[in-house]
Amino acid sequence: MMPELSGIGWRCRARGRSDVAELKLGTVASATQGCLIGGSPDRTVNRFVFDTRELTASDSLFFALRGERTDGHDFLHELSRMPGCAAVVSADWKGKVAVPAVRVADPLEAARKLASHVRASATATRYAGITGSAGKTSAKEFLFQLLESRFRSYRSRGNWNNRIGLPFSLLNMAEGTEVAVFELAMSDPGRGEIHDLAEILRPDVAVILNALPVHLEFLGSVENVARAKIEIADFLCADDCLVLNGDDPFLDAALADRPGRVVRFGRKHDRNDVVMDSVERNNKGSVMKTVWWGKPARFHTNLIHHVHLDNLFAAMVAAHQLGVDHNEMQRVMDHIEPVNGRGVIRRLKHFTVVDETYNSNPEAVKRVLAWVAAEFSLPRVAVLGDMLELGPRELEFHREVGEFWAALDYAALIAIGPRAQAIFQAAVDAGADREHVVALPDAAAAADYLKSHFKDPCVLVLKASRGMGLERILEELSDD
Repeated sequence: MMPELSGIGWRCRARGRSDVAELKLGTVASATQGCLIGGSPDRTVNRFVFDTRELTASDSLFFALRGERTDGHDFLHELSRMPGCAAVVSADWKGKVAVPAVRVADPLEAARKLASHVRASATATRYAGITGSAGKTSAKEFLFQLLESRFRSYRSRGNWNNRIGLPFSLLNMAEGTEVAVFELAMSDPGRGEIHDLAEILRPDVAVILNALPVHLEFLGSVENVARAKIEIADFLCADDCLVLNGDDPFLDAALADRPGRVVRFGRKHDRNDVVMDSVERNNKGSVMKTVWWGKPARFHTNLIHHVHLDNLFAAMVAAHQLGVDHNEMQRVMDHIEPVNGRGVIRRLKHFTVVDETYNSNPEAVKRVLAWVAAEFSLPRVAVLGDMLELGPRELEFHREVGEFWAALDYAALIAIGPRAQAIFQAAVDAGADREHVVALPDAAAAADYLKSHFKDPCVLVLKASRGMGLERILEELSDD
């Protein structure tokens, strides 16, 4: 089965046995500084997993990772059902393995070393890395869709973006990939982690979307958040490119002297090379009026959510640096697809739902609240839950959100969770009508409240940190 490692999605879409480049076990042992036991060094593997449930092919290599609560070594007996596979195990583990094994000092560090080997070997591939406090997965998916119109492209799956996910994403990269896109995040937030990921990936194009007040419990300030994000540029060479949000003053201050070209994007003409001049809505989506190094260009997209448009714009700039021209971009943008839980607009009975259930931070909440207030004429209801990892100022940030909501024209506010009590109280203190503001313990209670109190068409904004499970509201409203 699987070790319960924290901070990463576990499932990876099944792939054919021939998709991934083969590695000899001798090469695995050499690259990881390990010792091969019980197998031929010429035997090959081409699937790399850390969950025994993913052992669907006899040429799989299983890494016995140790987590906070479970140990991958406890599941090595399951490899006996797949005698053609192999394992990477810790040298201090005393048990027996029924398949060939590479013994190493640390299986996770071995995965990192092997991923670095794959990265160094696949010299024909160009690599893009994306980081930021918000929008990484959306920007990655948009960039992948723009690139695959021209190149054989690959991207990391789901949220495989941290110290575990990125190495395994690289190891499972499809053979013959021309351009690969990865996101870089922090699972144990602190300065240095993105540096370590960038050392493995060594991107040709690095993208930094923003630096927002998230992970402040660990990083302390937005300035430190920006310094952590800038680490993605630590291994850029002189002919590589950093695509930077030029509207973000924290990023610009953290940039300092670094090799490589810098292409700034944003909405301010005096600070950016590529500018989002304006956005106009029509009945089929949005028209993005942009300026590229002084030359105007218009693009149409089916997307309307302002966050999607910002992330798409960043992806467009990165795609341009990777060789996609404007005509190729436009062919994709009319049918580009957003990611679930990140600003997807859904229709559930009489509710128009702005689904922001994946994650949250103070700035992102304010942006979506303001956008919905400006975009929709129907009565608007905000369901706002706890924002996590904000550090000692967390209640202050929640109060700011409550005050911000109270200044907008919303029909109701539903605050969920202990921290969101501060959102509720700040809204009341700012003069909100108590009949239209309620604090509830969890998503299930919010779903019941919505079903019993809102019978007419309205717009529903769902926004909270991932741990609050607001997607349950979607399930309840769908099943009603």
